[in-house]
Amino acid sequence: MSSGDRRRAPTPLLPRPRAIRNTPRLLDLLDEYDVKAVFFLTTNRMAERTPWGAQHRELAREIVRRGHTLGNHTMNHAKLGAASPSRMRNEIDETSAFIEEVTGVYPKLFRPPGGIRSERLDLFLKERGYTTVLWNTGATDYKIDSPRLITNTLFKVLERRRREEGHQG
Repeated sequence: MSSGDRRRAPTPLLPRPRAIRNTPRLLDLLDEYDVKAVFFLTTNRMAERTPWGAQHRELAREIVRRGHTLGNHTMNHAKLGAASPSRMRNEIDETSAFIEEVTGVYPKLFRPPGGIRSERLDLFLKERGYTTVLWNTGATDYKIDSPRLITNTLFKVLERRRREEGHQG
């Protein structure tokens, strides 16, 4: 996904709606260790015209202000492997347009909910210039909902990156 200096390659992370209260602290930790991350957003709550929606929108702007990358995770966390092109447009294109409206950044990274993909979805994304991002440590990030677990997970990722960079000389 990244090229150039591996030490500056983004670390994919995904803030969960129930963990939004932890995201500001996570951003502080990332700043402290000079790590840039990719945050994949769903926008259904961001679009709400409520204090909760306003909090989500402001958090997305703060992520961008701090120099992190935003990615698209659909509007409603929809699994699109067998979806129609119309549903894909609604969930993906409208989400990216909304993220751009809120933050000024049009995301070109896409993380399919549940990792569910299909040839049709892959072609749809390719035609629009998206890069699909999956994970390599399992899809249990939804279980991370406390500041302590988020911090421990972040430190594990940072330690793994440090070891990998050490082996590269």
